[in-house]
This record gives sequence, structure tokens and C-alpha cells, in this order.
Amino acid sequence: MIINKNELAAARTDFFSESRYDKAAKFYEQAIEAEPNVVTYYWYLGLAYLLQGQEEEAQTTWLLPMYQGTVEEVEKWNEELVKVLDAEATRQASIANLKNSWLIRQHIREIAPSLDNNLLLLMNLSLALGYLTPELMKDRQVTEMLRYRNQIISKGYQFSEDWFSGNVPIWTYYLSRYVNMPEIKALEIGSWEGMSTCYLLDNILTHDTARLTCLDIWSPQPVPAIALDEKDVRYFSTYDRNYFKSVEDRFDANINKTKAQYKVKKMVGLSQNLVRLLPLNYYDFIHIDGSHIASDVLGDAVLAWGCLVVGGIMIFDDYYFTFSTPGLNTKIGIDGFLTAFKHKIKILHEGVQIIIEKMSD
Repeated sequence: MIINKNELAAARTDFFSESRYDKAAKFYEQAIEAEPNVVTYYWYLGLAYLLQGQEEEAQTTWLLPMYQGTVEEVEKWNEELVKVLDAEATRQASIANLKNSWLIRQHIREIAPSLDNNLLLLMNLSLALGYLTPELMKDRQVTEMLRYRNQIISKGYQFSEDWFSGNVPIWTYYLSRYVNMPEIKALEIGSWEGMSTCYLLDNILTHDTARLTCLDIWSPQPVPAIALDEKDVRYFSTYDRNYFKSVEDRFDANINKTKAQYKVKKMVGLSQNLVRLLPLNYYDFIHIDGSHIASDVLGDAVLAWGCLVVGGIMIFDDYYFTFSTPGLNTKIGIDGFLTAFKHKIKILHEGVQIIIEKMSD
């Protein structure tokens, strides 16, 4: 058998595009028999086997030339194989063959486990197909966090603390229903330097008509009128007004860098006062991350409940945040709310953050 360029082109396009994987396999088997030293034949033959459900044969075929190569050659061949597989995975996704795309990307993951873009695409396919596993979720967390941190650098945001990026994979998953949707309204109770705010504007509230209301006191928190443990006394007196002014200035600067500042309504003051001024049954999702004192968290949740539409999402942050003084822990306030409203909510996620869906008024 003599292989010419036209036959190769046909095998790579016609056979695969028409899902004639058995024909593709037969062609490359003959091609390897005629020219056993052309490594690309092995990549396409293995791919043809894979798409016929012969995973073991596919892996064996890809490994055959690797056994004969030097370290440098194997590295180069791995890159070539990944390109071939990536191209087919992309094509399969473009024609809605998500299962085939997912299968191919699983094998790319085994060949190049640190390839971030493949991991991200694999996680998205896993979500679409309902294949998400704890192992994949862990990879998704790494990938999403890296992507978001790169976004922070590219936008030039300035944050002195990172209390948020670990939540990015969870938010990406549960808030995906709102991405680039028109007229979406969101509320943040506690915005600090704007890290979660910037994430929302860059990744979720991307439609021109989306809007975000941000509430924060941006000044020293009122001290509870109870006898505090010495450690908690230090906690409430750590930062002065000048520090909080610098936090607010960073919030303003970061929001301006999103180029979506027109979507943001900033309100300064105590949430217990400001939430009462907001419209009822208005917000599609609400993020509660203000005061971490149990009674304050409970108060914020109860007041914000009326502002949330049925079917909307409420996110509580720092479920495990603790004080030294008994009775103040954040968990107490959140648990109180979950207990009182248990017949009206669906718990979507339990972890450092608690995420619920409002099922009825």
C-alpha cells in the first residue's frame, strides 16, 4: 500500500466527520503496515479505536511508538498526540457529541494531567453530562482558581486579602444559570475590597442589563454589648477608620477596573438598616458575607429573604467562622435560619459556604 497526501487528508476528514471509525481504523492499520515509522498513523488509529469503544486497544496503539523513542522524542510525540485528540474533542463537542468529546478529554487528561485548558473543558463536559465526581471536582477547583487568579492579574485588581478564590468553582457551578442573562439582579451584603464583586461582574453578570447592589459598612463594626473574651476584644478593635477607608478605596478602584461600574449600586451603612430599603421579590441571588456575629447573620438572612425571588439563590459565607465568646459563632445564625425556613428552601451545597434555593415565600 502506497500512502499519498490526498488519501491521508480523506482519512482524517471524511472518515471521522462521517463517523466511519471502522473505515478509519482499517485505513490506518494498512498505513502502519506500509509505513510503520510514521508515528502520526498511530495517533489516528488509536483515536479510531477509542471512538469505537475500544479503549484498551487505543491506549496500546498510542504507546507502541513511545517504547522505541528517546526521552526528547516521547515528549514531542505526546504533544502531537494531544493536539490530534484535542482537535477531535473540539470537533465532537461542536456537533453536540458531548460523550465522545468527554471520552477523548479523559484520555488527554491521562496523557497531560496538568493541561489546564483541557481540565476546564473536561469539567464543563462533566457538568453537562452529570458525570461530576469528587476527584474531578478537585481538579475543577484547581483549574477554576488558577483561571480566576490569572484574571485578577490581567485586570490589575488590587486585593490585600484572598478570602474568596477558593469559592470560585462552587460559584461557577451554581451561578451558571445566570451567566450573561438579561435583567439579572444580585445583592451582596458585605463586599470588602470587591473580590467577589469583580468575579460576578467579570464572569456571571456579563449581560449589559444585569445589576448588582453592594452593601458594606466600610467602617469599624459595632461591638456586641456583651462581655467579650479578650481575643474577641482584639478582633473588634484591630482596624481603625483609616484602614476601612483604604478598603473602601480599593473596592472603588477595583470596580472601576471591571469597566462595568455602571452595573453597581453601592450603599454604605449597616445592613440591618439598608436591606429594609431594598425592593421585595427583586433579587435573583444574594450573597451574605457581612458581620459574622450569629445574630447579625440571622438578621441579614431574614431581612434579605423577602428581597429574594422564588427560585433564587442565597449564599452564606464562612459557616465555620468562630469567636472565642460563646454564642457568637456564624454557624449558629445560619443554622437558626435553615431550621426556621427548612420547609421553604432546598439546600444545594454544604461546606465553608452554605447555598440554598428559595422554593416558596
